[in-house]
Amino acid sequence: MAKSSRNRTAGNNYERFCVKRLKENGVLDVVTSRAESRNMDNRGVDIFGPSIPYHIQCKNTIKDVKYHDLLTEERLPTDKPLIIFHKRTEKRGKVFRQVGEYVIMKYETFNTLCEVQEISCD
Repeated sequence: MAKSSRNRTAGNNYERFCVKRLKENGVLDVVTSRAESRNMDNRGVDIFGPSIPYHIQCKNTIKDVKYHDLLTEERLPTDKPLIIFHKRTEKRGKVFRQVGEYVIMKYETFNTLCEVQEISCD
């Protein structure tokens, strides 16, 4: 399998995994943009749904992600903030393994989520 094909498959699998996990946690109306909306996909959103107050972009990488660039892209929809799910992997020989998983967002998004949960985040 070519490197770009493997990378695309790994990214698509991570998106589907994230949707499955969200649904298992009670968020039943989320979908991948590849399956539902080419427009959202083209605007940098991988997962979305009416019941969640944000859009999600998924990254499955062995390299650092430029979070600031992703969170401030002009093509992003403006109706909801973006949150990044990042699965960090490393390659050992021919095997890729997960070394961490992160959620990245702007502070104001985090603060809003805290307010919804009635938690002080300051």
